[in-house]
Amino acid sequence: MTSPFAIELLASWQTCPDPIHDTCLTGALRVTINGTVVADDREYGVAESARALMRTITRDHGPNHRVVNAPYLLSHDCGFPDFACSNFGTTWSVTHRDGLVRLAHVESYSAHPVVRGLSFPEADVEIPLADYRTEVLRFADDARNAYFASGERRILDREQQRLYAEFWREYDRLVSSLAEL
Repeated sequence: MTSPFAIELLASWQTCPDPIHDTCLTGALRVTINGTVVADDREYGVAESARALMRTITRDHGPNHRVVNAPYLLSHDCGFPDFACSNFGTTWSVTHRDGLVRLAHVESYSAHPVVRGLSFPEADVEIPLADYRTEVLRFADDARNAYFASGERRILDREQQRLYAEFWREYDRLVSSLAEL
C-alpha cells in the first residue's frame, strides 16, 4: 500500500548563472495525497516549501490561519526567503486532532500552459501525525541537501545575509525539534 501523503523532489536547479551567490533553488515536486497527484510541477521553491511544510507539523494551516505569508504551502519559483510568487502554487489545509492530521481543501494553481486552478476533493484524508512528520522531514532533508549541493552561498548584500541566516536558523531548528517529537 502506498503512503497517503508523499512528496518527492524530482529535480532541482539554481535559477541564476552564478549559483554560489544565488539564494534560490527551484525544483520539480510531485505531491500525492490520498492516492491523488496534486502537484507534478517543475517550478517550486524547494527550501521555502520544505520550511512551510515543517511549520504545519505543529500548527494548523488554512486560509484564515496561514503558516506562511504566501497563500500557498508550496509556492512557485524560488520563494527564498518569504518572497515566494503568490500567484501560483499548491496548498491544502492542515488540522491536528488526537495524534492525527487532516489534509483537506487541496488546491493547485498553475500558469502552464494557461492559468488554471484545480481542486482535489478526493485528496482529503486523515493520517497519523507521525507519518506526516516522517514524510515532511524526509523531504526537508532532501531539500537541504539539494540546496547546498553547490556549496555554501556567499551572499553579498547585508540585508540578504541577515534574511538568509534567519531562514536557515529556523529551518535547522525545525528539523531538530521535530525529529525529537
